[in-house]
Amino acid sequence: MTINQVNDLVRGLVGEDDYHHMKGVLAGYYDIAQRQIATTVSPIVKSFNAAAGAVTEIPDDTFRLLGSGVSYTRIDDKHIIVQGDRDVSIKYCAYPSEISELSDPDTEFEICEHAQNAIPYFAAAYAVLSDSDMRRYYAFLDMYNTILSNIAQFNQDGAVMTVVRMEDM
Repeated sequence: MTINQVNDLVRGLVGEDDYHHMKGVLAGYYDIAQRQIATTVSPIVKSFNAAAGAVTEIPDDTFRLLGSGVSYTRIDDKHIIVQGDRDVSIKYCAYPSEISELSDPDTEFEICEHAQNAIPYFAAAYAVLSDSDMRRYYAFLDMYNTILSNIAQFNQDGAVMTVVRMEDM
């Protein structure tokens, strides 16, 4: 799903007036939703190669290394040394790329397709937050949480190790 496609869905959910009133901040809501989803119920799994015995830099977008039966020593929050005598591929959960008002409208979301369905509801909820009648806000937020709950129910994570980055503190 692209940013343009989510824009169309949000417009359909909140109506033309609310959509145009909030259009400038919707990209920020998309970014928040995608980051929240990627770091909770639908991780973006990537990998990097590490040479045995050599200092290897952890990719900048890493928030969690996945348990992969690989032994390594942490040097600091950005570097590891793999134990053993063979080069390995290490899987990790990644933060998605930032979405902003400057992002190309044809940019694809990085989380899985099922999780992408939750993004319009998150954005719609916050687009109508200033309404005096909060029923639409709660309805949209409930739908967002229901989608995430359904994804979490079927998600089976392996052992993980959280990477704490100094800029996150």
